[in-house]
Amino acid sequence: MQTIYVRLLDEDIEVFVPVNARKLFDKVFEIISYDKNLKGEALEFNIGDKVLVEYKELGEFKEKKKELIAIKIYKNNALYKN
Repeated sequence: MQTIYVRLLDEDIEVFVPVNARKLFDKVFEIISYDKNLKGEALEFNIGDKVLVEYKELGEFKEKKKELIAIKIYKNNALYKN
């Protein structure tokens, strides 16, 4: 299991939240679970979704870190924007 980040929708600024995911193959993960405090929040991708990821810098100033961000749905060897 690995942590990746998913965009939180309905926010005035760009917000990403950590979710637990399982690596399927290079740059493709399946979202397994997320924090129970996120229940009821609108996430860009949901549990069970298979997503393509890429690295993006998150954080502010000196605390910026490169993290894996879910960017597209992956289905049957094709990519779809959610």
